Amino acid sequence: MNRKKIIKFYGEHMKRIAIYGGAFDPPHIIHQMVSLWILTTNQADQVWVLPSYNHAFGKQMTDFKFRMDMCKRAFEIFEGVTVRNIEKQVGTGLMCDVVQHTIDRYPEGYEFKVVIGADNWMMRDRWEGWDKLTSLAEIIVLGREGIDLDGTITMEDINSTEIRNAIKKGKDKIQSKSIPISYVLPTPVLNYILEHKLYL
Repeated sequence: MNRKKIIKFYGEHMKRIAIYGGAFDPPHIIHQMVSLWILTTNQADQVWVLPSYNHAFGKQMTDFKFRMDMCKRAFEIFEGVTVRNIEKQVGTGLMCDVVQHTIDRYPEGYEFKVVIGADNWMMRDRWEGWDKLTSLAEIIVLGREGIDLDGTITMEDINSTEIRNAIKKGKDKIQSKSIPISYVLPTPVLNYILEHKLYL
């Protein structure tokens, strides 16, 4: 049975999964807000948070284990959001491969969507396997401060790089916004960072 027939057969009983990938280095309040928006606006029944294992554009990231642990702490309070290591299982860093792997593993009863930010949407022509990805899953695009898109919500731009830099410099605020770090990092995540001396 091909995928289109499976969707038609299961109809409203299909479980809709929003795949939310990213570096999450570290996970912060906007990541939480995105997940809650997806669930509360009925975009999906569940959100699967997938920390990147190998970044598609070669970005250097904090050790995968630390980011997995931080994500678990950031999202554990939300029903319907789970953190999974699928990116590590696939290993290529390509979202099209992640979605294909997930469809192969859960071939019946699931409909998969992929969540991306406006910045990634604007550079989608650089994504290897973009056409394959759009053939496999619906894309949920979220606007961000400075990049407004019609028909979707716009999230404030809280930059993980700024958070890391502030921690490294011993600052208690994000410079561009003068927002205390404790306001943008979930307390369990902040405590984990301090305990493991990350970003120093």
